[in-house]
Amino acid sequence: MNLAEIYLEMLTSKEKPPLKTILKNVIFLLRLKVSGPARIDRLLDKADKNTQFSEHGILRARIELNFARLYAIQGRSVLGHSHLARAKRIAEGLCTESLLARIDKLEHAGSARLSERDFLGPHSPPERR
Repeated sequence: MNLAEIYLEMLTSKEKPPLKTILKNVIFLLRLKVSGPARIDRLLDKADKNTQFSEHGILRARIELNFARLYAIQGRSVLGHSHLARAKRIAEGLCTESLLARIDKLEHAGSARLSERDFLGPHSPPERR
């Protein structure tokens, strides 16, 4: 799960690394850009299926939040909103202010990005779970 969070952070980062760093890691960065979302999905799916994580615990909330972040990157807003709602419900039950702040930040970013394609026909992906 931590590796998935690192990949998500690299894909969504607003900060630009120095050119020298980019040139040294260009192959890795290109692979991450191309195959990163699929790898993140696999890692999070594996963590999601782990029965040792409580359904109402902080790790489950982080998994749901990371699924929402991934689907926001991919433009799959309907699926992202359902994961975000689950993450928020769990985080509110745990009273975790920092996680709730991250969830609210993603909610506001997602609502600002709504476009008319979100309301068009049957293009929504199948529900997870």
